[in-house]
Amino acid sequence: MNGGNYRVSFSRDVANELRDLGRIAMSEGRYQQFPEAATWIAEELERTPHEFGESREEIGSLAFRCGCAGTLYVAYAIDESEHVVFIRRFALVKT
Repeated sequence: MNGGNYRVSFSRDVANELRDLGRIAMSEGRYQQFPEAATWIAEELERTPHEFGESREEIGSLAFRCGCAGTLYVAYAIDESEHVVFIRRFALVKT
C-alpha cells in the first residue's frame, strides 16, 4: 500500500456523534479508554488506513472499511486517488 500520509475528513455530524459518544461513555463509566481509542484511530487512519480494521466492500474508487480500538468503532471509506479517508460514523463497542 501507499506509505504516504492520508488526510482524514469527517462531517460536523460525525464530530457531534463522537462528542456525544464520549458523553455516553462517561455516563456508563467507560470513558477511561475513550480518548486514547479516538487518538489511536485518527493516527492509524492518517498512516495506514488499508491495514487498520477490515475491508467491507469497494464501490468505484472508494474502499469501505471498519475497525475498533478499545471502546470505539469506526466506519470509513478510503479514496486512494485523492489520498483521503472519510470517516462515516463512530459507535461505542458493546460490552
